[in-house]
Order: sequence, then structure tokens, then C-alpha cells
Amino acid sequence: MTTRSWQLLSGHAGRLDDPTDPACVVGLLVEDGLSQADELRVRRLLRQLVPSVPWALLGRVLARPELLAVAGAMNEDEDGRDDEDDEPLAALLGTCEPTTFERVREDLTVGREPEPEDGRRLADVLVQAPVLRRSLRDRQRRRRQDVHALLADLHRARPDAVACFVTGEGEPGESDTSGEERFLELLESQLQRVADVLERRDGTHELRLAAVRWVVDDGRGHPTPLELAQQAALAHALVAHRRVSLAPWSNPRQGAEQRPLLVAAEVLAQRARRQLEAESLTAVEAGLAPCWPVRSGAPAASHVSATGETARCLTGLRQGEPAVLPTGPSTRRWAREQAEEWRRAWESAP
Repeated sequence: MTTRSWQLLSGHAGRLDDPTDPACVVGLLVEDGLSQADELRVRRLLRQLVPSVPWALLGRVLARPELLAVAGAMNEDEDGRDDEDDEPLAALLGTCEPTTFERVREDLTVGREPEPEDGRRLADVLVQAPVLRRSLRDRQRRRRQDVHALLADLHRARPDAVACFVTGEGEPGESDTSGEERFLELLESQLQRVADVLERRDGTHELRLAAVRWVVDDGRGHPTPLELAQQAALAHALVAHRRVSLAPWSNPRQGAEQRPLLVAAEVLAQRARRQLEAESLTAVEAGLAPCWPVRSGAPAASHVSATGETARCLTGLRQGEPAVLPTGPSTRRWAREQAEEWRRAWESAP
């Protein structure tokens, strides 16, 4: 039986240390052998979009207009400035909030995610200049669309070798766990859904997982790769999947050597977090479709998964145990619908 090797590159959106802030994880599943030329295309585009900040911060900067404005100011001494509004934006922020502006600029320079309060102060300043703010948001939207379009091209070129998975919280706001436990719960649900999809294909499958969690220290976010011990703890998520295994893998260092698709996963996670606010699974998937389709197989089943009650019920169903899917108001409708869809898919399987 042929064994196919895959890498799952997962990035998250949302502050995991704040249970009131909705979080999600997007994973890009890539079969070993993806051409270096394809990855180089992704790297070049991401670097062109935000040339002045450390590689690890690109996804975070593209998600927040006020950070994009500061990044533009950081590029003022370099060739290739691509927006005439950079200079007036920098002047506005530097004049109205000089201390905050310099602190955020220093954070971005050294590769830290700035404090949320600093970001809010700069965002409040931008409200005072609606024309510049609108131009900045247009630029932010265009740059994210460029990333989405390139990833869509990559999927069309190799639909059987790359796939996208989205995991959100089935009962948002109810978690009382630590940021690390919350992240691992999201990854566990995602790994199970990836294995669900792979087991519908022929052969056996070996997974390697690379994921980065933004750990908050002194109010600032620092990128922290998933440790081998954490990967080992996640391996039990696949016990019900006989043809899919998780192999230990040392994560690439967070920095210049980080996989471009891991950064791209963070960019997609920012979009996915907004789409997961939709009620129905159909609406969630429709919002993600311009970037990447998130369903496959026959009958087609969703690549969207959830933590919480639906995840626990699906774990039982995978192991052949009786389970009743949750119907309470605290569980998101899309979370119930993806679980029901997979229950039907398993029941109709030969």
C-alpha cells in the first residue's frame, strides 16, 4: 500500500490568551514535493506586500490597518515605496501619538506584535483622517486579495496535492483554559478533520505538523513554534484513524527560514475568523471559496471543523460509540452542520 507524505502548516488568528476574542486556526495541507518555484512565488509576493517588517510578522501586519501604516513609514528610506499616502500617514501618527508610534515601530522592527492598546490608539488617530484611512483600508484589501488569488492559483494547479482546513470554536467565549490549551484544542480538531479527509483517499498517509502560536508577554505577541512534546501530545487525536499517522517534526525556525505557506496560513486565518461569524456552514464556506475551496470527496464534505461539544461527539462517532450531536443555543449553527454532514458521510460509506 502506497504511503503519501504530507505537511500541515497551521497559523492562527485571535488572541489566544483572551477567551472573549474569537480564535481560529487555518491549516494548509501540502503533499511533499511541492515545487520550490511555487513556494518562491508565495514568498516573493508576501515580501513585496510588506517589505519593511520581519518575515514572521507579515500576516499580523496585513490584518491591521494601523500596523500597515507604521510598516509603510518604516519603508520610507527604501526604494520601491508603493503608496503616496505613506508619508502623510506617518506624519499624522507621529504627530498625534509620537510615543505610541515609536513604540509600535520598535516592536515591528524587532519582530514583536504590538500591544493591543497601542494599536487602538493609532487606530483612533486614523479615524481623524477619513480619506487617508479609506485609502489605507483599500490598500490592505488589495494586498490580502493578492495573497488569496495566488493561493487559489496554487490550488487550481495541484488540487490533489494541496488543501485548506479551517477550525473555529463551536462555543465561542466559553473557554476557561490557557492560551496554549486553547491552541492545542483547535489543532486537535483540525488534525482529526485532516485525517477524516485523507482516509477517504487510497493508501496510507503520514502527517508532519508545523504550527506557530503567538504567545503574549508584557502585552506583546511573540511567535512560538509548536514543540515536539506538544506534537506528541496531539498524536492521540488520530487513534481512530488507522491509515493516517502523525510523525514528529522539528518546526522550522520562526524567521527568515519559515515556510512561506505557514505565513500565508496566518493571512488566511484573518479572513477565516471573520467568515466564522456567519450563521450557516454554507455561508462560512462561500466566504472562503474565493481563496480556497474547503470541501472535497464524494459525497462532498466540509474541511471546516469546530472545537467543543461537536468535536467530542465526532470523536465518539469515529470510535464507533453512540453520540448525540448538540442542539443547544450556545453551539454555533455551522459547527452543528459540519458535524451532521460528516455523520451522514460516514453512515453512507461502503
